[in-house]
Amino acid sequence: MATSVPSEQAYSTAGAIVSIQRARLGDDAVAAVSEMQSFLKLNETTAKFESNTD
Repeated sequence: MATSVPSEQAYSTAGAIVSIQRARLGDDAVAAVSEMQSFLKLNETTAKFESNTD
């Protein structure tokens, strides 16, 4: 059974990025910020995992 969780998370993240104050951001900027947030979360998770395996 397919799930829509990844797409819902993406829309949620984009909604948090594009607020009234940031409504002028273009699509490319929103995508870049979203990708950076994903990278930072992955990096943090990886660091926690590596520190637990030492």
